[in-house]
Amino acid sequence: MKRDPDDSVFRFSDVIKLLKKYLWKIGKYKEVRELKKLTIELWTFWGGVDLSVFQDYEKILTENTKSKKDTSKIVAIHSNTVFTSQPLKLRISDENRNAVSITKNDKLVIRDMTKLAPGKENLAGLGKLIGVPKIDTEKWDQQDGCPKGYYKAHMTKLWENRQSDFVNYALEDVVVTALYGTFILQFQKQLTDDGFGDFKPLQLKPSLGSIVGSIIGCQNAKSSDWIVDEVVKLLSQLKQRTNNDKDFESFLRTICKPEIKTEKGKVVRDYHFNELHANPTSDDLKRWLNEHLDFDKIRKGYCFPRTDISSDKSHKHLVHDMTNKIDVPLNRMFNDAVNAYNGGYNIVIYTGIIPQGGEKRDWDISSAYSEAGHLLPDIAPGLGAVKFKEFHNLAANQFSRIVKAAEKINGPYTVGVGIFDIEYPSDYKGFVITPKNVNEGPRYFRKIHEVTLSYTDAYTAWSCGAKVFTHRLSFVRQSRIILGTLDGISQEGHIQDIFQKRREQCVHGSPEDKMNKNVVNQCYGVTAEGLKKKTSPDYNNGRPYYVPFSRITNPLKAIQFTSITRLHIITL
Repeated sequence: MKRDPDDSVFRFSDVIKLLKKYLWKIGKYKEVRELKKLTIELWTFWGGVDLSVFQDYEKILTENTKSKKDTSKIVAIHSNTVFTSQPLKLRISDENRNAVSITKNDKLVIRDMTKLAPGKENLAGLGKLIGVPKIDTEKWDQQDGCPKGYYKAHMTKLWENRQSDFVNYALEDVVVTALYGTFILQFQKQLTDDGFGDFKPLQLKPSLGSIVGSIIGCQNAKSSDWIVDEVVKLLSQLKQRTNNDKDFESFLRTICKPEIKTEKGKVVRDYHFNELHANPTSDDLKRWLNEHLDFDKIRKGYCFPRTDISSDKSHKHLVHDMTNKIDVPLNRMFNDAVNAYNGGYNIVIYTGIIPQGGEKRDWDISSAYSEAGHLLPDIAPGLGAVKFKEFHNLAANQFSRIVKAAEKINGPYTVGVGIFDIEYPSDYKGFVITPKNVNEGPRYFRKIHEVTLSYTDAYTAWSCGAKVFTHRLSFVRQSRIILGTLDGISQEGHIQDIFQKRREQCVHGSPEDKMNKNVVNQCYGVTAEGLKKKTSPDYNNGRPYYVPFSRITNPLKAIQFTSITRLHIITL
C-alpha cells in the first residue's frame, strides 16, 4: 500500500481488503471465509506510531467498550508500546461506510516486538540479532554527492532518486519485525516441545514476562510430595479437634481445584469428595490430594474469583490488580509481604564521614537474582504459617531465639515476614541496607520503627550488630533446601537452573542465548509484577489503570529475591 499526498488517509479497511486480495491470490479465500472466527495478529515495533497512521484507529481500539464486561483490552506502556490483553472485535467500514470483513467474527490481536525484545534492544539491534543488518543511507548520500544524513532527512527525495532503495529501506522495519516475531513463535514452539509452558500454536505472547509467566505458571501447578505431606499433617490435626465431615470439606475447599459443571442451568463446583472413603488409607488420601489440590493457589497464597462463572459484578473479568478488594488472600502474610516489597536498588552509601571530594560506592552482584532463585525454597503460603514459628513482641536481646528456630528450616534464607524496630549501633560504620518503601522505592535507615520486612532483611541487620525488636513475625510453610542440591528450591530456581544450562549449549550472543538468558533474569521481575501501583493509560477513557498481576505474581517470593541479594552484599 502506498499513499500520495492527495490520497485519502489509511484505514483498517485497506488492510482487510489487501488481505482478501492475498487470500484470493493463494487460493484460500473461500476456505477462510467459511471459518467461524478469524484472528488477525498485527505485529509492530513501537506500535503506537504505527496504529496512529490509520484514520479509524481510535474507533477500532475502543470498540471493546461495547462488551458486557467493559474491560480494557488495550495495554499501553510508555504510550508507544501497545498490545492487546484480549482479542478485539473488528467492526470495520470503508470510507463509504460499507462493512468490510473476511468472516462473520473477525478479531484483532496486537503484539509489539518492543515488549518481546531481549535487553531492550532497538530495531537495529534486533535486525543484527537475526542477521538483517541495518541499511546505511549515508552511503547513498556519498554516492549522489549529498550532505551526510541528507536522504534520512528527505525521504521524498530518496523516493524520487532511488525508488528501489526507498522500498528496501521502508520495508526494513517490516522485515525485521516479521522475522523476529517468527523467531519468537519458533522459540515458543520449542518450549512447548520441551514440556515448558502452555503456548498456543501461532499465537505470540504479549511480552517476554508473559512467556516466563507461562513457563513457571505451569510448573507451579504441578504436584509436590512435600505439600501433600503438609496437607496430610493439617488434616490429622483437624481430625484431633473434630470428626465433622463438613469441617474437613470446608478446609479442603479453600485449597482444592473444583471441576466446574452446569446442572439444570446452574453452575456447580464439584470437589469430588465422594471419591474419598470414610477412613481412607494414607496412600489413598495422598493419591486423592495429588489429583485435586490446587498447587498453584497453595504456592501463591491467594486467588482471584472466577468471574466468568459468577454473578458478582464488582470484579472485572481477567483484570487482577492491587485494587481488587474482593480478592481475599488466604492469610495475612500476603498483605505483609506487599508492604515489605521495596524492589531492588544496588547503590549503597558508605556511612560515616564522607572523605573530602565525596565517595559513593556502587555495589552490584553478577547474576544476583539467579543466585537468589537457587536459594529460594518452594513455599506454600496457602497452607498458612508454620506452627510454633510465629513470634510476637520479642525483645531485641531475644532475636537470637528466632535465628535458632530459623536454622531448623532454611537458616538466613528462611521465608518469613513481620514487623520490626531496627537500630544500628551509633559507632557502626559499615553498609546500611535495611529498607523501607518510600515513594515506591527503597530507602535505607539506621534507625526505624515498625517497619515491615522479610525475615532475611531483619537477619541482615542483626548480623551487622543492630538491635532488632520483633513486633510480630510469621514463617511461611516451606520446603527445606538440601545443601549442595536443588532439592527443595522454588520452581523459579529450577527454571533458572535449567535455562542457564540451556544457555551454555547456545552460541554466545545468539538469539537463542539471549532468550534463555531472559528467562533466567525475568524470574524475579515477573513475581513482582503489579505489586506497586504503577499505572498505564486506559484506551477506553484515557484514565490511568493499575498494571495487573502476572500469572505468577507472588510478594513473598519477590521480597525474598531482593532480600537475599542485600544479605549477600553485606556478607561480601
